[in-house]
Amino acid sequence: MPQETSEGKAKILSEVTNLNRKTVKILPLDPEEKTTRMVLLRYPLELPVEVIIKHPKVTKAERCVTSQDKAQTRQVLVDIKGTVPEEVDLGN
Repeated sequence: MPQETSEGKAKILSEVTNLNRKTVKILPLDPEEKTTRMVLLRYPLELPVEVIIKHPKVTKAERCVTSQDKAQTRQVLVDIKGTVPEEVDLGN
């Protein structure tokens, strides 16, 4: 049996409508719609996270807090849409 191409496999998967007796619809994932969650380290406490959210690739930014007293830390949990850039210029 010849090895299927990625396009061939995608076509076969797109035609699947039933999986384990459940109706399904399989859609291709556009890499630009993918979201990656990461932690931004050493972000100054005096800078608001709203600065990060203004970046066009950022969909969510939330400052991390300590588990004991909920004090803010210098880490920020960030969701980035599409391909993750090597550097992010936040304009500061």
